[in-house]
Amino acid sequence: MILTGSATSDVHDTAPSAVRAAGGHVDRFGIPVDPGNLLFFGSYQGRPVIGLPGCARSPALNGADWVLSRTVCGIAITAEDFAQMSVGGLLKEIPTRPHPRKKRREG
Repeated sequence: MILTGSATSDVHDTAPSAVRAAGGHVDRFGIPVDPGNLLFFGSYQGRPVIGLPGCARSPALNGADWVLSRTVCGIAITAEDFAQMSVGGLLKEIPTRPHPRKKRREG
């Protein structure tokens, strides 16, 4: 397993570009859950490559935890699996993020 430690905001960022330049490929860029959405997943010489977002350092549950746990257990992750990770949307509130889910008062 190869792990990179950079949040990847573009499919052409350094880490995914390096994987492709080395002969590997990027299967998935981004996952539909926050925190964790800046993750990429691919392979190099038959081994998984995971570009870990900054939230991977957090003890709180995040999207990287879901990908890592499956990968370490040898469970393949399909496009459908990634799509199902979006159920629930935000995993936690981040104090610095505006709260888009606050209901507006009408009247």
